[in-house]
Formats: sequence, C-alpha cells, structure tokens
Amino acid sequence: MQAHASEKSINDEKTDIKLSYISKESLKTVLKTGTYRVSRILDDLTLMLDNGQIVRLTGLDLPGRFKDETPEHVIESYHILKELFLNQPITLYQTQNAKKGRTNRMDHQLGHVVRSKDKVWAQGTLLINGLARMRISEHNPELSRDMAQNEQKAISSQKGLWSKESYDLKTPDSTENHVSSFQVVEGVVQSVAAIKNNIYLNFGQNWKTDFTISIPLKLRRDFLSHDIDPLKLQGKKIQARGWIQSYNGPYIKLSHVNHFIIIPEHDDNDMSAFSENKKSKMIKQNSLQQDTIKHLKLVPMAKKE
Repeated sequence: MQAHASEKSINDEKTDIKLSYISKESLKTVLKTGTYRVSRILDDLTLMLDNGQIVRLTGLDLPGRFKDETPEHVIESYHILKELFLNQPITLYQTQNAKKGRTNRMDHQLGHVVRSKDKVWAQGTLLINGLARMRISEHNPELSRDMAQNEQKAISSQKGLWSKESYDLKTPDSTENHVSSFQVVEGVVQSVAAIKNNIYLNFGQNWKTDFTISIPLKLRRDFLSHDIDPLKLQGKKIQARGWIQSYNGPYIKLSHVNHFIIIPEHDDNDMSAFSENKKSKMIKQNSLQQDTIKHLKLVPMAKKE
C-alpha cells in the first residue's frame, strides 16, 4: 500500500508532535467546500470558524472523552488542535455526496480540516500521534486509507492510547473482557462459515464461545469491490474494529469495509484471499518492480576517510 500522507516531527517545550500532511492526490477524493479561519477550539474534535459555523472532525473516535476524569489523550488532542489550527486559515474538505454526510443532527459541519499554508491534516495528525482511533461512518468513507496508514504507525509504536490497556490492540481471547465497548481486535481466522447470506469469521475452535466477526450481505459486495473474497479468509491474520457484543461469545458485526484490514504475511506470494483480478494486478506490479530493479545501476558508497 503506497502512502499518500507524510509526516514530520516538531518539538516544543512540552511534547514531541508528529505532523501529518495530506497529498493532493488523496484530496481528489473529497470536495473542497470552503476556506476559513479558525476562531475557537471548542473541544478535542470540534472547531468554530470565523463565520460562526461549527466543524466536527469526521472519522475519529476518542474513547473515554465523556468520563468524569478526562483521559490524557483527549486533553492532548485539544491542545494540539489549539496549537496547530487556532487563528489559522484552514480548508474544509467534505464528502462528495451533497445529500448525506456533510452535517450531523445538530447541523454542525462534518469534514476534514487541513491547514491552508502547508497542508497539515488534523485527522492524520491526531491518528499518527495515537490520540484517536479511526471510526469511519457510512456517509463519510473518504480518506479512510490515509487514516488507516497513520493509525497503523501509532499502533506499531504503541503511541498514545495504544499503550493503555483499556484502548490497546485486543486479541480474540481478550475480547470477552471488553463486551459493550468499541475495540480494535487483531487475530488469525480459524474458520469461515456462510449462514443465511451472512459470513462468520471464527477465531477459535468453538463458535459458540469464541470471538466471531460477522460480515453482513451488504458488506460482502463492498469486500468484493475491494477484490477480497471473505470466504477465503481462513488462516489470514486480520484486524477489525467495532462494538463488541455478547452473542455466542464476544462478537463484532462489521459496519464498514474499511473497519477491516488483512495483515500482510511474510510470504509475499500468498494471495489466496484475493480475487483472480486482484492477483493478476499484483503479479503484474511485482513483475514491473523486478524489471525496474534489473535496470538500476548500483552506486558504490563513498569510502570513509
């Protein structure tokens, strides 16, 4: 997966913040709806613009933000938004669909906030610093690929909330302790079953008690459009997110295809979960890469003095 967002570290007296920048290529998937100046930071996810409009950052989840004792990652998110965006010109990007996804029930604008002068991206910056989790909604699926890339970097380095037991990456065996909460779970699919148009991914030997992920019929079409066959996921290491319920053991019903990631294995030739069309594209791409390598000239390193 080629990255479209980049990052850079900045230092101040209190913290080390990684900035995430969004590319022009990625921004083609959303619609620029205006350029404004941020007049106030209302909370860790909400900004007020100079025209009085309120903007809510879409695609993010900051767990624990309504607890009596505010978690550290929520407080830090607020301060980062204030430091980077207060009194700054920003560009608002929103979903291409003008009928759904641009406002919430309180008539707040939903979108992605990008600092105009240098393309610093609010969502990407919170994700790469481990201050938020990705939580895509049905009507705002754009930029999920870039968001996932930023989040994976924070997960790999166990940064921010990913270092906390309440919010860290869960294993299938630990999900029973987190029923009735939104979690991110990673594990190997032990078996796959198709029952009444739903697909069930089982992560243990007993489907009545083990952790299970269900893929409803409407999402099966989305999986296939992403060139992934859900029936061929046995043995694959995957990462999924959602609300954990108790239904024949811990259970997540997927709500969005971008809440599901196949973790690459060490064997680059293992493509069994992908469609024939996807396999053909991947083989062709690998062939082109090998041809390019053959024609590269190796430049010797300079000798040390």
